[in-house]
Amino acid sequence: MKNIKKYLLILFLFSSISFCQESQFDIRKANWGMNTYQVINSENNAPSDSITSTTGRSIIIYKSSINNISCDIGYIFIKNQLTRVKYIFNNEHSNKNEFIDDYKNIRELLIKKYGTPVKNETIWKNDLFKKDYDQWGTAISIGHLGYFSTWENNKTYIICYLNGDNYEIKFGIEYSSIKLKDLEDSISNKKVMDEL
Repeated sequence: MKNIKKYLLILFLFSSISFCQESQFDIRKANWGMNTYQVINSENNAPSDSITSTTGRSIIIYKSSINNISCDIGYIFIKNQLTRVKYIFNNEHSNKNEFIDDYKNIRELLIKKYGTPVKNETIWKNDLFKKDYDQWGTAISIGHLGYFSTWENNKTYIICYLNGDNYEIKFGIEYSSIKLKDLEDSISNKKVMDEL
C-alpha cells in the first residue's frame, strides 16, 4: 500500500511539472497581457520594426522563420497589453501550388502542438479551377479558394489561413487572447465611431 501511494505521489508530481511546463507561456515565450518591455525581453533578437497608433494600438515586429519558411511576427498591444500575435509568411514560389504544401506543413506542426483543429476548412467561393489541381494555387491567389484551420483552448484562439485576392497570396497564423478580446474590440469600435 505504501508503495502504491508513493508511486501515485511521484506520478502526480511529474504530471504537475509537465503541465506547468506546457502552460508556462501562451505564445512563444510570452503571456497575454504582457507589456511591450516584457515581450521585447522574451525575444532573443531586437525587433525589426515597431508601429504605434493614436488609438492605443501598437505593434512590435520580428523577422523569423518557421520550418524554413520566412515570416514576420507581429506582437499586437492594446493599451500596452499583448492581445494578439500574427505570423505572416512571406516566402515566394513560382508554382503557386507550393503554398498549399507550406500551409499543410505548418498546419501539421500546429496539430502536433495543439491537437486536432476545432475546424479544418477548404472553402471554394468559385469552382472554376476546382477540377484542375494544377491551378489551385492560382485559385487561391484570385480569391476562389481558401484554407482555414482553427484551434481554441481556455486562453487562446488560433487560426492558420491560406487565402488571397488580386493575385496575391496571404498565408499566416493568428493567435488571439480570449480574455482580452473585449479590450481589442473596444478599440476597434471606438475607431469606427470616431470615423462617423
